[in-house]
Amino acid sequence: MKKLSTIILSMGLLIFLVSCEFIPGFETKYTVRFHYHIDNAQVSDEREYKKDELIDEPVITKDNYILVGWYKDLEQEDSKWTFSTDVITSNLILHAKWELEELAVAVSNLKITNNILTWDSELDATYQITINNEIIDLDTNTFDLSLYQTLFSKDLGEKIIINPIKENHKSVSKEVTITYNEEHDEALNIDFEDLSQNSYLTGLFEDEGIKLNVSDFLVGTKGNNDNTNGQRAVRIRNSGFIETVDPILNFYELSYYIASYSSHASSSVNLYIKNVGEDYILVRTNETTSTPTEVIVNKTDLTNNGIDLTKAIIIKIEKTSSNNTANIDDIIVKQNPKGVYILKEETIELTDYYRSVEGLEGEELVLELRFIISANITNTSYGEARDILAVSDRDPNDNYNSLRGMYDQDKIATHWIGKGEGSWQREHVWPNSKLGMGRVANSNRNQASDIHNLRAITGVNQTRSNRFFTEGIGAYTTVDANAFYPGDIDKGDVARILMYMAVRYDFLKLTSNETLLTNNKNTNYKVEGAYGGRLDLLLDWHLADPVDQLEINRNELFYSGSIDSIEEVVKPQGNRNPFIDHPELFNLVFEYFTQIDNARKVSYHYENNHVLIDYTNLRKKHFEIN
Repeated sequence: MKKLSTIILSMGLLIFLVSCEFIPGFETKYTVRFHYHIDNAQVSDEREYKKDELIDEPVITKDNYILVGWYKDLEQEDSKWTFSTDVITSNLILHAKWELEELAVAVSNLKITNNILTWDSELDATYQITINNEIIDLDTNTFDLSLYQTLFSKDLGEKIIINPIKENHKSVSKEVTITYNEEHDEALNIDFEDLSQNSYLTGLFEDEGIKLNVSDFLVGTKGNNDNTNGQRAVRIRNSGFIETVDPILNFYELSYYIASYSSHASSSVNLYIKNVGEDYILVRTNETTSTPTEVIVNKTDLTNNGIDLTKAIIIKIEKTSSNNTANIDDIIVKQNPKGVYILKEETIELTDYYRSVEGLEGEELVLELRFIISANITNTSYGEARDILAVSDRDPNDNYNSLRGMYDQDKIATHWIGKGEGSWQREHVWPNSKLGMGRVANSNRNQASDIHNLRAITGVNQTRSNRFFTEGIGAYTTVDANAFYPGDIDKGDVARILMYMAVRYDFLKLTSNETLLTNNKNTNYKVEGAYGGRLDLLLDWHLADPVDQLEINRNELFYSGSIDSIEEVVKPQGNRNPFIDHPELFNLVFEYFTQIDNARKVSYHYENNHVLIDYTNLRKKHFEIN
């Protein structure tokens, strides 16, 4: 057999690969990560072991704390790792669990309410706050942050150290960062995109909760103007105007856009403002041009013109008399800012499960997510999935009395019925024939039995078959011979499942290329045919159909085995779908896979070669081919 040198496989060529768990004779190795906190910093210790090996317990210490043990999940006592008997069967993440030593006192459960920082009180304890090298003695578990607002207003905020003091006890200090931000409420925000007024109106305009007095007023397209602010705006003709009806208090800033409609010549647009019950005062005059111009008016502009901002105001935008028509768009009135104090702990958006992906993008993000969701798992079998789906797919909208059928929202029995009346199936959202393996059997524990990819379904299963997903609107439907629209209600679910599968299994590829997605007897059930999509639709679907309670329930059940709203427990798989927990990650991963798909050049050439793969590192792309 011809010896080929070591090569670097591109993402496109990874279609030749399957998970190391399914390569005969391969010596599987897994990575173990030990996560723990020392001196307010998270430490991650990474080691490598062979499959079914015992692993070594790290020796670590932490002042004033006792190490209780190492856990897959700190919230689940039964996830504690027993180093003398437990062997490694997948990538593994273990977290250190600590208990405070006796005769030690610490600060916990910090929160901010109405500018006051509080924490759990300790009997007979006093406290010292250190801030900006100043030490403040406190008799209670409260601290007024407004006294140091200037420090907290800095871009990075200000660190404070809270030190509890109790006689004959060791003190465990707590360090946090606090920032102060100002936020504006909006008294008015009208972009006119969803408002309807197809003929010129003079009188009271009411739509979508918005109330205005208007004259010669019409909502329509902007003509030839720049549509960066949307497609629709107000048209004002003659000496028409827009006037607010409800009085506005706590004024801070007004902004709006003006432009000449279509090819019309320039017009003058005046801004009038008055205190309620008084006469209007001209505050600003601007000329329209062919492109939108933003007008911004602040508190000083009003007070300089004699407007009393301690009282309510009314706003009127009026075009001067002429035969030309003007556009007005995006009217926003901001109110005086409100100060908000934020703990650094509260600003961290990612839960502990995903903490290690914070700040990552592109390939680094995808590889780290892949490691996380392949760690601490117990593969469920395809047969076991029947009983799991009978619990996980119970419909919250039906008080959990039925399963919600995929694509058609059919009401399905909450127990497995394989044949006859009331029977249902297990839908592979990423089709079985496109998973890079043969037809699934009930005993299989692999990508075809991954419970995140399975949904309860009835007859629509045969309708969808292995058709790839395509665009549409309304209810589910087939599109031509090879495509399928999942329906408006489930398209977000589909997007998040497909994205999960592409991250979880590196040999599954998302693409927008319909040739690669189309049913092909020569590549079905093979790695070279393991494509899903259409990729280009998934971000829009994810945004249009947000995460719902059914998805949240499924995700938690697959991870932990139980949720509060359902009595039954299931065998957990032990991992989560990142795009249900953190929808904001979807766009970052979508962009990465889109770049990969745009650059993909698929070329197959086979010689009867045996492939030896060193798959010990998920980031490794060097392979030896003999």
